[in-house]
Order: sequence, then C-alpha cells, then structure tokens
Amino acid sequence: ETATSTTAWVSPGRTQYPPGVAKAWLSASVAPAVISSYNIASIADGATNLTVNLTTAMSSAAFTVVTMPGADNDVVSFLSSITDADTFVIIGRTLASVASDPLATMLAVFGDQ
Repeated sequence: ETATSTTAWVSPGRTQYPPGVAKAWLSASVAPAVISSYNIASIADGATNLTVNLTTAMSSAAFTVVTMPGADNDVVSFLSSITDADTFVIIGRTLASVASDPLATMLAVFGDQ
C-alpha cells in the first residue's frame, strides 16, 4: 500500500491502494447527469454547487479533489469543502468570477482509502 517497492507485483484488484492512484473519478454533464464514473455513489445539484458522495469512503476527510470544467462550459470548478470521508462539495465560478452551477465538470479523488 505504501508503493515503495519497485519489484513487487501488484494484482489488478489491489491497484486502488497505492497513494498515487485515483480512488474515484467523475465526468458529469449539464443536468447534472453522470456520464461516466468510478466509486461515485451519487451527485446532487445545488444552486451553485454540486455535492458528490463516494461509494467507498476514504480513510479520513484528508483527501484531495482535482476538478476541471467539462466540455463547452465557461464555469470553473473548485473544491468548496470536504464534509466527511465520503462527501464533498464542488462550487462553480464563471470566468467573470460570478457564482454559477458547476454542472458539466470532471474530477478525480486522491488519498488514502
């Protein structure tokens, strides 16, 4: 799990444990609707935010979420808060820095699970 060995073989079912591997990812369209995902239980649309719930929780609330806007979207996504080990909130801002719904977005979650 520490990913320190350069010679040990890792089976495909165990590749999720090293720290540099995404533990969850999401591609969502304007609706919001999940286009594709891994380890995402649900997403909920707020006025200017998107709440994401993981299927398998992280080991703690100390994890990283990397976001980016989806296709044809002038709204930039940012991590607003991590509620607990399996829930976080993404907010959106337009290029003019106005709060906006981050519906079309992509994200990846990294950390210990």
